[in-house]
Parts: sequence; structure tokens; C-alpha cells
Amino acid sequence: LDVRDALDFDAFVSVSLSRKPYTWEGLKLSYAKSVLPTETGNISPSLSMELIEEYSVLSSLPINIGPTPNRTNTTVSLPNDYSVEDEYNNYDFRYRYKERIRDRCNSYNTKDVINKSINNNPAPCDEEKWAEPDANSFRIRGENYMVDRMKINGGDSLFHLVAVDIYKVENQMLTGVCLHPEGRMQMALASEKEAKAKGIDTDVPPFVFTVNLSVRGPPSYNMVFFFAVDDMALIDGTNGTPSSKLSKEFFFGDSDEFRDNTFKLIPQIVEGNFVVRKAARSIPVVMGRKLKQYYCRDERFCEVTVDMGSSSVANGAIRLCNGFSKSIVVDLAFLLESNDKSMLPEKILGCVRMKNMSLFEDSKPLSVLI
Repeated sequence: LDVRDALDFDAFVSVSLSRKPYTWEGLKLSYAKSVLPTETGNISPSLSMELIEEYSVLSSLPINIGPTPNRTNTTVSLPNDYSVEDEYNNYDFRYRYKERIRDRCNSYNTKDVINKSINNNPAPCDEEKWAEPDANSFRIRGENYMVDRMKINGGDSLFHLVAVDIYKVENQMLTGVCLHPEGRMQMALASEKEAKAKGIDTDVPPFVFTVNLSVRGPPSYNMVFFFAVDDMALIDGTNGTPSSKLSKEFFFGDSDEFRDNTFKLIPQIVEGNFVVRKAARSIPVVMGRKLKQYYCRDERFCEVTVDMGSSSVANGAIRLCNGFSKSIVVDLAFLLESNDKSMLPEKILGCVRMKNMSLFEDSKPLSVLI
């Protein structure tokens, strides 16, 4: 274990080793503020002497305190390995408590058509158990990453979360849910068609991005996250930004190989015990290089189905986390990896937070399409 295991991953229980009653969360926040690279390019993070002195648990670290003739403004340099893409520089805990307030709007607020929306038809999982975290929580490749390896906070995501569904199926379903007649996407399109026939505007977004994590059973489960974009210029290349050009190739291009080698996940256990944190480490991964992915695309949506069962390690980690599900909070960010300067900085597509969610208790049945 090193200091980051202790502070970022709750490796130790919350006991006081200090003369002052600082909280464990306060210690982690102070540490994060001290060592995370700033967006202005500071690559020499420091930890205050007061923090070192107050938390003697850190005194055994191999850090060079050096002479301290004057205690005022004295700082201690920590080993700076935050410039490499490892598991410790991908999440900024300073934003962990921020969540985006979703618009729970109803599409058909008239007498003519029953109230239906892509948000609520069918009813999603318990809304107390999922949310959209602040995309700034995630740290992604900056404009000059290929040169300086510096990461930046995520900023605004291209899509926003509209719904989360968990389906329980007898046999693993890899065909996707966006084409399923009982699924959220097809029901939204049917309601939109009905409304337009009556001259009623709807709130069905112009394009929906869906991530479907398929957990192999028995029983099998599909965790499905729906993200909506309001401005097509963000993803069709027309606004000229690197993220828009990359998104155009991913969503509307013909190459599944490109999608396999681009679609990236950043996971982070925000709350949870040490066992779970070590099983699901916060390391960015291009999932198509490790797992089988299937794509279901239309002019109105793109669904990525990830076969978690194609890797015994991934499937086991999911089921291990599910065993502790009532005591963990996990954030997931989905983005497209950029390995060329012309396609940087990276941009988060969408992110989701699952709070004490259980596959067994929060799932609903869905028939498998043949």
C-alpha cells in the first residue's frame, strides 16, 4: 500500500492518528487539493508541512522534507507520478458530491395524448439509485497530452443522462435494447410519431447514445444507460471541434474496428470497501480491445453492447461488486480515446453514477429478441 491507497481508496479504517479531530474525508480532500495537477499545468504538486505534521501516518513515506529553517510557507514535494496515465490521475474527488439536476419533463402535457417521455416510459430504475455526476470529476487527456502527458478535468459532457434500466433475462441478450419493441427507445419513437400526427411537439432528443453492459448468467442482466444530445453539431462534425469530428466517425462511420479501438471507459468506486476498490480499479480501458462489443445503429440512436462475459475477469468483478452493491457508489464515464494531437483534447460523451444499486433487486424482466 502507498499513500494513495490509504487516502484515495479508504484502505484504512477511519481512526484518528492526529492531535486534532480532522475527519477522514477532510484528509482525503486536503490531499487531493495538494497533489492533483492543476488545469494551469502545475506539475510540481506539494503537500503542506502542517498536513505532514498533523497526519503522522504519512511520515513513513519516502519524501524529502529537507531543512526547514522557517516553517512559514514550507512545502514538501511528493513523488510526481501523476503525469502518466495510471489509475491515480483519472478522478478528481473535489467534484464527487456534485450531481447534475435532470429535467424530468413530460413530452405530452396536453389532453390529446397521454403523458409519455423517453425519461419515464417505461419507468426507469429507482431514481434515488442513479444520477449524472459532474463530468469535471473525471480527468481526461488534454490538448498537449501526447507531449506533456497532462490531463484536465472533463468539463461539460456531450450527452446528458436521461434514464437507467436494468433488465433480467433468461439468456444473455447481445442484440441490444434500442430495437426492442418494449424498450425505451422504440416506445419513445412510437410516441413521437403519434404526437407528430396530432401536431404536438415532443421532447424526444434528436439522437440517443446507449451503453448496454451485458452480464453473463445465469441469470443474465443488462445494465442500460441512455444519454441524449440536444445539439447535433456536437457530434456530427459540423462545429469543427476535434470531439465533434471524432464523434462523427464513431457514431456515423462504417468501421466497427474503429469503434472497438476508440470507445473508452473510466470507472471509479466513489464509496465502497477496500476489497471492491481493488477489484474494480480506476484505470481507463478501451473496452473493445479487451471485450467483445456489438453495435446497433440508426439515424436516431447508437447502442454499444459490451459483453462483460467475454472476459472472466470483468464478469467476476461485476458480480463481486454486486455482492457489495448496497454499500458502494460507482461513477462511470464513457468517452472516445484520442491518440492524435489533431483529435485532442478528449471530451466525455456521458457519465453515470450508480448508488447502492443491486442487479437482483432493481432489475425487471425483458423478453429476449430472437
